[in-house]
Amino acid sequence: MNIKRKTYYVMIIYSVILLLGIVIAFQGSNYNFMTGPEVAIIQGDDFFEPMNRRVMKYGEAEFQTFKTQIWRSDLPELSNGGYNLVIFRLASNGYEVYFNDCYLGGYGDYETGNSNLWNGIKRYQIPMDIIKESNELRIENHSKYMTGLTTHPVFVTSTEKAIRMVTRAQFFNHNVVMMNLGIGLLTIIVILVLYLSNFNHNPLYINLGLAMAFLSIYSIDYATTETVFINYMFYKKCIMISFWACSFFISLGLKQLFDSVYPIVVSAAGLLGIIVIAVFSTDLMMFKQLYGIWYITQLISLFSWVLLISRRIKTSIEARVFFTGFVVLLIYSVLNAAFDYSGIFFSMNSPVLYMTTFSIIPMMLLHLDYTRNREKLHAETLLKEAAYQKAITDALTGVYNKHHLFSVMDQFGLNYSVAMFDIDNFKEINDTYGHQGGDFVLMDIVETLEGLLSVNDKIFRYGGDEFIILMEEPLHLANEKMEVFRKRIETSTIDYGMNEIQVTLSIGLFYVDSKLSHHAIIDSVDSALYMSKGDGKNTVRIYQK
Repeated sequence: MNIKRKTYYVMIIYSVILLLGIVIAFQGSNYNFMTGPEVAIIQGDDFFEPMNRRVMKYGEAEFQTFKTQIWRSDLPELSNGGYNLVIFRLASNGYEVYFNDCYLGGYGDYETGNSNLWNGIKRYQIPMDIIKESNELRIENHSKYMTGLTTHPVFVTSTEKAIRMVTRAQFFNHNVVMMNLGIGLLTIIVILVLYLSNFNHNPLYINLGLAMAFLSIYSIDYATTETVFINYMFYKKCIMISFWACSFFISLGLKQLFDSVYPIVVSAAGLLGIIVIAVFSTDLMMFKQLYGIWYITQLISLFSWVLLISRRIKTSIEARVFFTGFVVLLIYSVLNAAFDYSGIFFSMNSPVLYMTTFSIIPMMLLHLDYTRNREKLHAETLLKEAAYQKAITDALTGVYNKHHLFSVMDQFGLNYSVAMFDIDNFKEINDTYGHQGGDFVLMDIVETLEGLLSVNDKIFRYGGDEFIILMEEPLHLANEKMEVFRKRIETSTIDYGMNEIQVTLSIGLFYVDSKLSHHAIIDSVDSALYMSKGDGKNTVRIYQK
């Protein structure tokens, strides 16, 4: 299977995995099953002070109280069990939940706000004995820069449905993110090991590995963390700087691969800008507003990547790999930015697609390099084999040449027969029919001989019209075979153009039954051939000690 066909199949798998990433991102926000008679929905607008997602204003208090009234008649009718309150994706750094002033529980570090909860989910059991005709739900929230429900309302439902929703959310919005972090770490390790093992010292992979490392840091923001062990503002700044650093190292890799500098200019400006924003932002609200605006540089970087790669997509397999992933990411990122600028949280906002893309790309490029190296090695092996065959093969007749004779003799060892023959009066044939006629006679005789020998017999052109045959059989059988060969040549004619050429052969035989030098064996069979010539030619003679 050639590299183009392999790449075609790999690209199909790549596209399927990208599609799977999109499906996972969608499933992480799809909770259509949370409807029906067993579910009561409390929208953000149902609170006295709306609890819709918004970026907080500069100087706004970090602690907010959200209250709403719930009538008993609005609660769902449950066949069994008690009520559960489910809060999903509340932009918060810690909150506490009260029902009729009864504390149901909290989430994160409410006092210090040193928690990252915006992608988290929590359910709270509502004791049946505190439910009245008119009930008050109160959420005491601590938010540092963004507050409110980002994608979903508050649910009041049965324990069974609440557990189902929490389990689903934890899988798609926490476990999958952690799994992607693991895959990202594995990708980095694979790149590092292959780089250090001399498989490929292309700096492209180091840059892609660094991009993956920074993307992994950025992805931590999507994992629910009830206690952040460093200052939350410092944590958030590190997260966002990592996002821009990822783009910068991808641009470095693209520069090395496609020899273009302009993506680096955009990404370097973006990275420098986010560092400046992080340094001079005095609080998270300012930081959020500034990096939200600065996000446009990420879109410009993505667009510059797509533009650069699109020019090489017809000639570069690597360009097709990058192009497929970057187009999907560009569409995804534009949608995310459009929702964010309009004040609406993009419900499919997830690092899964980014992590999937940047995990697969290095693996695919390594696969391409491995395939190319293997094909190159195979081609070199074939060239060496061809050169070797050429070195040991007679160009005219296609049999082995003199240089390969001794090594084959060593392989035969002992107890084998050696024959040497030449064409009687071959000089007259050359003089009469020319050297081309002589060459034609040699090829015809070799063709006849090959039809009589076994698979294990070997033929060598020793020089001029002299040939040597090695046969793994007793002397009497070798003698019978050579007699058949001699008579076949004697009784047939060779058609050369308008001429019929009649030839005969003189053949000498020797049996190797003891350890002798190569030259001793050649001298012995040559003596037998000399005896054949002396006895009138056209005979087979066996060497007599």
